[in-house]
Amino acid sequence: MSEGDTLSKALADVRSRMGDLQTEYDRISAELTKLKVAERSLAAIVEGAPLEGLGGLGGSKGDAGDGAARAGRGGRGTRPSTTGARPS
Repeated sequence: MSEGDTLSKALADVRSRMGDLQTEYDRISAELTKLKVAERSLAAIVEGAPLEGLGGLGGSKGDAGDGAARAGRGGRGTRPSTTGARPS
């Protein structure tokens, strides 16, 4: 019986560890996806590369909204230069 108990405990430990690792894998995978999107977005800005193939962010109808949001962000980026030019 003690061998069966040992094996049962080992199985429970393996299953627990597998669950922990799966959770960590999912977290890292999501973070890696975000970094890939950021890298491609920055490459598009710096190198003038197209923003295609970004998973959910490139090549779909939903991208028009994302592009508009990016354009809006670009507009906000220009404000500091105009506020810096204000007379004091």
